[in-house]
Amino acid sequence: MDAELKAKWVAALRSDRYKQGMHYLRCGDETFCCLGVLGDIAAPERWSKLGDEPAWNFGAERTLAMILLPTELVSGDIQDKLTAMNDGQKEWHGNRQSFEQIADWIEKNL
Repeated sequence: MDAELKAKWVAALRSDRYKQGMHYLRCGDETFCCLGVLGDIAAPERWSKLGDEPAWNFGAERTLAMILLPTELVSGDIQDKLTAMNDGQKEWHGNRQSFEQIADWIEKNL
């Protein structure tokens, strides 16, 4: 991952600019998952609405674009891990990690 983009992502996660949400990259204009924050700082112009869906698509008119970023931004394996952390899936014992905790993990592991 590009070091400058990583630094911007970590700073954005630690800022008060984004409210943490679950299950979608971006839902309404209010919540983002940690991956949605990356999409928003990397290419905010790529967001689009698809019909009446509550979530936004990132860069494609397909359902998966609501929950996954293109792999040119971050690999699928890393997206799986970060989604589990953000949403509190079983590998994190059902405990959601805060944006601050996720930022710490990104700094250490990416």
